[in-house]
Amino acid sequence: MTIEATLLKKFPAAALMPVYLSKTQAERTAAEQGIETMEIPIRYYSTND
Repeated sequence: MTIEATLLKKFPAAALMPVYLSKTQAERTAAEQGIETMEIPIRYYSTND
């Protein structure tokens, strides 16, 4: 088994997606300007829980 295959088996691509603590500056600016943004499946976690 190659190193790449071993890594993919251990760490599927979905596990390597970034997890953001808050909305990006671009998303906040778009919201302020009333611009509709495309829905992207990103998970946000709050540190205020």
